[in-house]
Amino acid sequence: GFSAICFGFINKCHSTVLFIAISALLRICQGCGCAFVDTSLYTIISEEYPKNLGKVSGFLTTAVGLGFMVGPPAGGFLYSAGGFALPFLVMGTITLLIGLIMLFAMRETTSPASRVRLFSMYAYVAEDGLEHSIVGYTDSSEITHWATKARDIPFVPNVQLGDRVSLKRILSDSKLVIILVTTIFGSAILGFQEPNLGLFLESCEYTPAAVGGLFLLRDFLFAIGSILVGYLVDAVGPYTILAAGLGLGGAGYLALGPIPPFTANSASVIVGLCVTGFAGSIPWVSGLPCLLKATRYLGNKHALNSQLSGLQNSCLYFGIFVGSILGGAFLDLLSYQKTYLYFSAIPMLTSIMFIIAMLTRRSRGNDILENSLKT
Repeated sequence: GFSAICFGFINKCHSTVLFIAISALLRICQGCGCAFVDTSLYTIISEEYPKNLGKVSGFLTTAVGLGFMVGPPAGGFLYSAGGFALPFLVMGTITLLIGLIMLFAMRETTSPASRVRLFSMYAYVAEDGLEHSIVGYTDSSEITHWATKARDIPFVPNVQLGDRVSLKRILSDSKLVIILVTTIFGSAILGFQEPNLGLFLESCEYTPAAVGGLFLLRDFLFAIGSILVGYLVDAVGPYTILAAGLGLGGAGYLALGPIPPFTANSASVIVGLCVTGFAGSIPWVSGLPCLLKATRYLGNKHALNSQLSGLQNSCLYFGIFVGSILGGAFLDLLSYQKTYLYFSAIPMLTSIMFIIAMLTRRSRGNDILENSLKT
């Protein structure tokens, strides 16, 4: 909020060097503030709603999408009404007020599980062949009760568990790295369109209002689709939904850049934007549930929530950055149709590799199951 207010007076800098330096500094501050907010929000929902994480994450992503939809029109209206400074002053003041209200209205709480040091973790292999864990039970009879209730193979002692898990240990897990890379390419689905789709639509004699309306339609599908994706994540599972989202995103790009001899037209552009808007919401909703599911054996889940939320947001925004760079580079080298046609292969291939990787991990889990039965 403070950096936004300061931005309202950036036009008072008459020195080019000073203008660039202050602008860069304020943007860095805004980026850090957004990172704090996003990471905190996803950490809070993972702590408070662990059983309905997909649904709550979907509603949170819907709020993000609505912010993207409302922000540009609101900024344009304020700019027209009061000039350059007014949008920054209004939004900065609102942000500061919301922060003050949250500071006094919402108390920092610590869950009982995070206050108690967990000394041991017991791993077991479920009927699906994957390793799972029961954390926080030091009484072996209690663990046996829960394992039997869940119809699982008897547990085996695993590792000593502390309050924190190092980032190095988290990133040493290949399954987690695969999910992070998949999230990056999933987020690139939306970022890829930013530098080139508007130019293409304008070259097809779309008016600026029509171009804005098409992007608004995409963002609307992103926002509303997030709710449906949240329910699907909880009902079907985050791995399946993430893989399906990447495949769906590739299909959307085929509508934007069809295989010759077909060419893009108004109908295919609208369909492609709707599909990519919906598919683009899937990594935002399913990313954190995938990470939490993949790292349950690492240790205290309450210590992992904040670290995984930070990793997820880093990958999401890095994916938008990578997508924008690729979108500009492809268009410099290729025609519009070939740009979207070739890029459609990236999310589709990523989806296939993700599925193969998860199936390979499941086969490894089945080997663990067989070994434990022999023992």
